[in-house]
Amino acid sequence: MHNPPVQPATDAGRKLVALAESLAEDFAARTDEHDRQNSFPHENIAALRESGFTIASAPEEFGGLGILSTVDILAALNRIGWACPSTGIAITMHMVGYWSLCREYEEAVRCHSPKEEDLRMRVQMSADLRVIACGVASEAGTNICAPLAYAEIDGGDVVVNGTKIFSTMSPAADLLSVGARLNIGDDDAEPGEHYVMVAIPVGTPGLTLDEDSWDALGMRASGSGNTIVADCRVPASLIRDYGPWGEWAPDFTTTVFVGAAFLAGTFLGIAEHARELAVASAVSKRTGPRQATSSERAGVVMYLGQVDTKIAACRAILQQSLASVDRYLEDGYGFFTDELPPIVAECQKAKLFVMETAVDIVNDCMTVAGGASYMSKNPLSRLYRDVRAGMYMQPFSPIEGYEYLGKTAVGEYPFPR
Repeated sequence: MHNPPVQPATDAGRKLVALAESLAEDFAARTDEHDRQNSFPHENIAALRESGFTIASAPEEFGGLGILSTVDILAALNRIGWACPSTGIAITMHMVGYWSLCREYEEAVRCHSPKEEDLRMRVQMSADLRVIACGVASEAGTNICAPLAYAEIDGGDVVVNGTKIFSTMSPAADLLSVGARLNIGDDDAEPGEHYVMVAIPVGTPGLTLDEDSWDALGMRASGSGNTIVADCRVPASLIRDYGPWGEWAPDFTTTVFVGAAFLAGTFLGIAEHARELAVASAVSKRTGPRQATSSERAGVVMYLGQVDTKIAACRAILQQSLASVDRYLEDGYGFFTDELPPIVAECQKAKLFVMETAVDIVNDCMTVAGGASYMSKNPLSRLYRDVRAGMYMQPFSPIEGYEYLGKTAVGEYPFPR
């Protein structure tokens, strides 16, 4: 029997996975059309919103499932990624942010923090209104902790300017969290630049979503165009300060590296879907004088054996790394301890391994299926274009990621610090 996919850790997680699987067939039926048209699947995001999928991390009293296990969310996103990779990476941008907010709220309740009431209001309002939010952090020429976009305080408001790239899911978002640099200080203090995220409602004057800028090789339906922020003014209460510009705050670090592992769930889904198509081709395609099926050829079954081995390894490393995250977070969220850098490294190892191995798997599956898989109408050709996007997902790309892991191996822990 083929190894089972990544499994959720809780009963609530099993409900979420069942919900994802119930939506998957419908999403899959439209995936090729959205790819050809370079169009965003608004209907998929609407279905995820209406079904309650997007508020899974909210406490049950707010209508959610109370899911804080990263393994549970990964398993559900994996099923969405199998059906429609663009929808998978798009909805991940919301799921990781809302998971982080609910984690922070839980921690505030546990510690009787003065922020508890404010966080409760944000969690409940987002659940009641089914708010779709996504982080807009990437910029050309810098990393996500050192944005060149800038924010300035003007009275009780903050004014933001800058250009963001890879604004995945922005066409369906109600709220964008825009990363920027903000000069903190007054006459009696040494000014210093901080890294902040500013929550900007879609429709705010000065906020422009350039959807036409997204015309990529793959993930064509992900809505990952540019965002232009020009003298965009919102209340200063919508600022989230993550500390010194260019450094990694503990809660931000946890969120973005967990998010990277969540994204890997979609790319594993791509590989799993390719495997199904390759097997179907192998048992049905007939070639040669005897008109034998491809599955009777030793070379074909060898490739399929390699594919299954690689998929099993991807599933194992993802499940193991996020189980480690869940154990780490049992002791609190948003605090720096000596255990955080190794946990971050585990997420990065899983992310890099899955992103690279998924490319190999889809390539092997195309080899099994033969030249027909190179034709545009064959879904394997789309899966190959989609899976290649994983190598660019931050944090980190392979160039930065392996350098980071090599330094952690010798105890340097360059990121986070």
